[in-house]
Amino acid sequence: SPSSAPHHPLRVTLLAPGPNESLPETVTFRWQADLTLGPNQAFELAFWRPGQDPMRDARSPVGAGPNTEQTVHLSAVPFIHESSDWYWSVFLFDTAAQRRVRQLSEPRLFHYHAPTSLLPTPPPGIED
Repeated sequence: SPSSAPHHPLRVTLLAPGPNESLPETVTFRWQADLTLGPNQAFELAFWRPGQDPMRDARSPVGAGPNTEQTVHLSAVPFIHESSDWYWSVFLFDTAAQRRVRQLSEPRLFHYHAPTSLLPTPPPGIED
């Protein structure tokens, strides 16, 4: 039967934001799943930097849950400090064991630009 296959097909399709988008401070990440969560299972939206291992290094800004969309205030995420590139994906999370089980979607790159209000302002009178 297909359920006994050793490999795990991608079961989640990322909907928004699109690939390589520069994201504003507040973003709603959306995905579509073709699996039904079982007991003690949740979706985990998580971010990691290029070059990191997603299963080991990805961090969730919101935690795991049953929803297929999460609104994130990127400027308030503690581990995103400066303008930078990140991958996002959706993982299957075991809420009983409190661990990530596997990656359900392809990774998607986004660019975050820190709010300019956090940057030092030039003294008055100096203009480009």
